[in-house]
Amino acid sequence: MVNYGTKLLIDVGTDHAYLPIYLLKNNLVDFVFAVDRLEGPLLNAKKNIEKYWLQERTKFFLSDGLESVPPQDFGMVVMAGIGAENIVNIIKKANWLKNSKITLILQPMTKEEFLREFLAKNFFKILEEKVVLDTGKVYVAFKVKFSSQDQSYLLN
Repeated sequence: MVNYGTKLLIDVGTDHAYLPIYLLKNNLVDFVFAVDRLEGPLLNAKKNIEKYWLQERTKFFLSDGLESVPPQDFGMVVMAGIGAENIVNIIKKANWLKNSKITLILQPMTKEEFLREFLAKNFFKILEEKVVLDTGKVYVAFKVKFSSQDQSYLLN
């Protein structure tokens, strides 16, 4: 779902930085902002990034969502492995995400229908959707962009 050649990607809730490591090692993205709201997981992320010598291509932010991340020319923002309500709150607080040049990859752990409704009512268009079965649980991931057109008709 990640666009090959993305210049700058934000991984919100990076935890161990497994996603940034994979994307950087495989040259799918040029640079990553790894974000976590807890100091412990962010330290784990730093250690893992250093283990693979990727610190020159990574910047770390201790932040609740995107609150401490300066808006820049991001190509993609990933919010995976967190609840839909948290994803919605992060999007609401980061008004700069309402930009058709930014692609969002969203993978809610809970309340996928809540996220889907929010996206439709707030002019975010779902470009791609993937369903994954992992250890008996179904997960949905969305590739999304802000659109100037109302998407709420999709809910009917």
